[in-house]
Amino acid sequence: RIRFTKDPTKLAVFTLNRHQNRLDLYFVNPRSTVAKLALRDESEFYIEESVLDNVHFYDNNFSFLSEKSGFRHLYWYNMNGNLVKQVTTGDYEVSSFLGWSAKDNTFYYESNEGNPTETAIYKIDAKNKKHILTSKKGINTAVFSGDMSYFMNKYSSFKEPLEITLKDNRGTTLHTLVDNAKLKKELANYNLPTKEMFKFTTDNGDELNGWMMQPT
Repeated sequence: RIRFTKDPTKLAVFTLNRHQNRLDLYFVNPRSTVAKLALRDESEFYIEESVLDNVHFYDNNFSFLSEKSGFRHLYWYNMNGNLVKQVTTGDYEVSSFLGWSAKDNTFYYESNEGNPTETAIYKIDAKNKKHILTSKKGINTAVFSGDMSYFMNKYSSFKEPLEITLKDNRGTTLHTLVDNAKLKKELANYNLPTKEMFKFTTDNGDELNGWMMQPT
């Protein structure tokens, strides 16, 4: 894969080996054609291609998601490929990096912290303080404005149909764009089965999550 950076002398070239367990990022000068290895990420098993979608290039830095700690977390590098800091830590997965605000040095991301079957939107400010920006439990996905001041949040759960709201970067709901009230009212007239979550343990002792739908 080839991506543009903010620096016209650095073209980002990603290579992934056939076993899909070693990802290399090269910065290539398009005039001289000299390529320099900036980052290498390796996994005992495999690296998901979605990692590439979460690499965002800024003037002096770029983002990267890696499972090298055992969990998928957000890392912040400078344009020489040197690690500046690990932004997120803990026993949870960062599913998407949503953007960084240069104005106040704040990172925005989506993760399943607290419950691996749900996602929420978070931010980490310049003082490394974490804030959750969504309150409803279920699946939350966000699309931010260019300056990271606002975001459109898509929410749904086993019991709630899609709801789309406009929020500011403090998590305050400014406007409901889609509430699906008509659909909720219609579904209330039916005796429908619902999804129920449960946990089970495999023969190897691993605890996994599942869901089931039983007849009414």
